[in-house]
Amino acid sequence: MKNKLVLVSIVLLLVLSILACGTVAVVPTATTRPPNSPIPPTNTPVPTFTSVPSPIPPTNTPPPPSTGTETRQWAISAFASSEYSSPSWSAAQTVGAPDTPDCGDYTTAWASENYNGVDWLELVYAIPVIPTRINIHENYNPDFVVAVEVIDINGNYLPVYSATGGIVSQCPYILSIPVTGITSYVYGVRLTIDQSVSLSWNEIDAVELIGTSDASAPPAPVSTIPAVSGDCESPAVQIDMNVNIDLAVSAGTYPDACNFYCLWVPDNGTSLEIGISDFDVDLDLYVDTNISVLAFEDHGQWESNAYGTGDEAVSIFNPGGRYYIQVCSYEGLASPFTLTSLFVP
Repeated sequence: MKNKLVLVSIVLLLVLSILACGTVAVVPTATTRPPNSPIPPTNTPVPTFTSVPSPIPPTNTPPPPSTGTETRQWAISAFASSEYSSPSWSAAQTVGAPDTPDCGDYTTAWASENYNGVDWLELVYAIPVIPTRINIHENYNPDFVVAVEVIDINGNYLPVYSATGGIVSQCPYILSIPVTGITSYVYGVRLTIDQSVSLSWNEIDAVELIGTSDASAPPAPVSTIPAVSGDCESPAVQIDMNVNIDLAVSAGTYPDACNFYCLWVPDNGTSLEIGISDFDVDLDLYVDTNISVLAFEDHGQWESNAYGTGDEAVSIFNPGGRYYIQVCSYEGLASPFTLTSLFVP
């Protein structure tokens, strides 16, 4: 009996000691799960979703090509660094559609003054377009065209073609130049010919400008060249530069069948072209800086007096100051006509 009491007391003391020191850790019973089942991590963040914005196009992306209609046009005026004569072989011969009948040396095409140098021809068109193609009609010794540029409405010259140049066997010949990458509207074409290695003239008949235009196209630039005025001797009537004027000559004998005009242009210009058109009798054109030469000698320093009713024109390079213009009826017959002046600074 005594031994049992001692054993119970010992057990009781052990239990009290354990309770006094802390709690008893309980080992959890192992659980089973299917093989290869992933164990979800306890620290997995909660996913968040954000919308991805659409790409922003760069601010310098060029505008898309014009969606307007195709426009094909011929030049309404032209001038050059030089010309063989006037009106035959003058820059004015490249105005309008081709009119040279075949391959050969014809007066109806432009030829430079010399056959062995570098010259340029510049053409102006009525409707500004975004260019797509340029067709250069050449009728004699093609093709020494080494560079072509277009002129935009801000006056910038933009290159579209470059070559070494050299004669081709096909004649007449059309140099057809596709134009890409020009997104501004243009109203002019300038071509350069290098005849330094040629044996004769490379003549140009006409130049076609093809492009797209629409109602949003800006107008061709208006000249901002300041007007110049000064005294004019009688009986000359003063006219302005860069205008088309409808006039008429009366019937009578020389000089009664002649009209006199006076034109002032700024100094240090590039070229001045004076022409007459839209007449139905044989009219002649004479230009000089001295009215006495026109009035008494029946010719001028610059003159165009081809027989017939074809347009007449003279080109003056490096112009400046006062010019007198005489328009005469060769047969003394009355006729209306249009007088045109084009000054290039």
